[in-house]
Formats: sequence, C-alpha cells, structure tokens
Amino acid sequence: MLIKGKTYQEFFEEHPGIEKRALERFDSLLTETKAAIEALGYKLNEDVRVDAALMWQSILDYFVDTYKLKTFEGIERTNNQKVYSYSLFWFLRRKPIQILKNVEDAEFINERVGAHIFVAKLLKRISFPVTAEVKNEDAAMEAMKPFMNNVLYNFKYRIYTQQSLELMVDALLLLREVS
Repeated sequence: MLIKGKTYQEFFEEHPGIEKRALERFDSLLTETKAAIEALGYKLNEDVRVDAALMWQSILDYFVDTYKLKTFEGIERTNNQKVYSYSLFWFLRRKPIQILKNVEDAEFINERVGAHIFVAKLLKRISFPVTAEVKNEDAAMEAMKPFMNNVLYNFKYRIYTQQSLELMVDALLLLREVS
C-alpha cells in the first residue's frame, strides 16, 4: 500500500517514531488476541492461529488511517476513543485469526475476539463499578454480556465504520461520566 505515493518503509523513515509505536502496538495486540482466544475457550495453534502478516497489516492500516486523520483534521494526538475504534475496525477488516479445524462457534472468531478485547478495554477505561455482584473482571465481563452480544451481532451482520465505533465508545464513556 502506498501513502501519498510512498511505501510503508519510506513512510516510517519520514516518521521515525511511528514504526516503534507500531511494533509496540503489534506486540500488545498479539498478546491481547492470544489471551482472548484462550478466554473464549479456543486452543491456539490447534483450533485457530493468528496470522502475523494480517495482524501487522491491521496495525499498519491503523497507523496510516490515523496519520491521515491527524493530518487532515490538524489533530496532534489520537485520543483513546480513536485508538480503540480504529484499531478494532482494522483488526476486524483484516481478520488475522484463522480457523485450523472445525470447532463450535468458530465461524466468527475474529468478531468474537475483537468484541472480547474491545469490551475488556472499555471496562478498564470506564473503571466498571465493582459491587457485591461484580467482584472481579470475569464478573464484570459477565455483567456486560448483553452489551457484548449486541456488539458481536453488529460486527457480524451490520455495517460499521471507524467513526461509528468511535461514537459507541464516546457514548459509553459519557454515560460513565454522568452516572
């Protein structure tokens, strides 16, 4: 892919800090993806695998997309809402998780893992309230299950964009602030 007629390597050479951040984001997303795969009950490298090239492409797409946005809008720093939504969008678009064998509910594995990572990040970001019923992160994820199911349904069957995902994140963060 070219950015204003330049290769990724030329882009990185002109913006030296971006390549380092891209590599860090790749490592972080790969770790989160593997953890989500296991949390959802799939066996990594038996049931499914993560294609590193597709994962890297999703990271490159994210950085190019946000670079263009920053340049066009005159934004200096990408806020968390954009980081979450644009990262998720490109993850779902590139579908880096590949099914190795026929396992139950694996048809939408990328959407399931994406929703899991996305909701877990939002829970941490909004400091999901710990109550008598919600004592830990697993319980918080369980409490968010109806929301996660709705998110997953939309990832599977609806059209979404980086901007619509960002709007959803903004709404959740706003609700947390006013509650």
